[in-house]
Amino acid sequence: MPDATLGARGMPLDRLVWLAERYRTHVVVDYDEDEGNAVIGLPTVARSLPDITPIAIDLMEAAGIVVLGDVAHLRGRNEAWSRDLAFHLPSRSRGRLHVVSRGLEALLSFVTGDSVRLEFDEGEPVRLWAPAEAQTAGEVADVDCVCLLSGGIDSLAGGAMLLEEGRRPLFVTRDSGNPATRRAQSLCRTALDDRFGPQAYLTVGLTVSKRRSPRHPFPGRDRQEPSRRARSLFPLATAAVACASLGVAGIFIPENGVLAAQLPLTRARLATFTTRTTHPRWLRGLEGVFSDVLGHPVQIRNNLTGRTKTEALGTIIRLLGEEAARSTVSCWSIGREPLPCGGCVPCVLRALAFAAADLRPEATMDDPLSDPEQYRGTDAFRNLVSVLSMARDFALFEESRLMLRYPELAYLGEDAAATVATLRRFSQEVSLACGERFASSAGLMGLQ
Repeated sequence: MPDATLGARGMPLDRLVWLAERYRTHVVVDYDEDEGNAVIGLPTVARSLPDITPIAIDLMEAAGIVVLGDVAHLRGRNEAWSRDLAFHLPSRSRGRLHVVSRGLEALLSFVTGDSVRLEFDEGEPVRLWAPAEAQTAGEVADVDCVCLLSGGIDSLAGGAMLLEEGRRPLFVTRDSGNPATRRAQSLCRTALDDRFGPQAYLTVGLTVSKRRSPRHPFPGRDRQEPSRRARSLFPLATAAVACASLGVAGIFIPENGVLAAQLPLTRARLATFTTRTTHPRWLRGLEGVFSDVLGHPVQIRNNLTGRTKTEALGTIIRLLGEEAARSTVSCWSIGREPLPCGGCVPCVLRALAFAAADLRPEATMDDPLSDPEQYRGTDAFRNLVSVLSMARDFALFEESRLMLRYPELAYLGEDAAATVATLRRFSQEVSLACGERFASSAGLMGLQ
């Protein structure tokens, strides 16, 4: 029996109760301003962009509920990793979301690894907040694309590259309520403004409310799913709505080519044990969904696919300076501890990039690269070995063997050769960093 996420806005209480009884477990996502358990920043979008339509509000609302529902239902372990999920979403725009529902279900199943079913419930007429004021609208009107700005190295590098090329992006940021991420996003905006002049920004909240007694409870942090495989859906939906509102087509979601390839680091990380938030299949599919729903062409691109993390870091240093690079965040658990954890895959990749770029190391809670034996048996050790194993493969294997070892390269089609070239450069960077700074990890890599 599925676990259900129910969108509360406009749905009568008796129907919520009836739906809840049909499922094994259920969570209600309710962003009522007075009693809700969540924040979905639709008023911000409606007040910041011109000509927001009811279907745009429906799309963003659905995306927000799906992302929060992904957080609300814990996965099991091993064979119980995948979940059976049902989402009941408000829809008031003449069935336009219904038309794409089967395709969106398939995409969500691909990116999360779960069985996903979408149901749409007609509710009260969609509420359109006060339209954008003339001054606010003018700040975002003179743009020619939209770029996601997460607060990480890749998004800052990709945004700076667009500005260096003379593009005029609207930078879209999701505010998740995490103070450490919020600070990094603010510092990224400051770095871009200082180098290129004032830019256009749109920050939209999507988070669990801090209200102590909402009318519908939401799982506490210790009962929330940390994998969050659907997390890119909401910022991408927001960017698509901005494109339709402003009459532009291009969305950029910068991600270095090593992570953008979305290859499982090991065979144990098949399917959703490896994140697919910028996977080409996911992005191409969302292009079609967004274009069909909004009636406006949407193109989603990654302008860092040909660059490694070290090369993205170098772009920031060249254009914005080293302090701008250090102001970014990469850690999956940022904000939960005083420092980045040091042992998650993004932390390991970040430390290797800083070493390869000959920058002084950053302080972290753990440091498996310097002394891997100390962490044997931990997730930090397993993550380190996984990264080093992939780097070794791309140092040693010819392309035909790589295709057998990583059949997911076939998803990339004609871009596979360029991705392999990027991953080979990544392998060289890892070898250099380990040889010069992390001798014990060099031994694990087996390339001494």
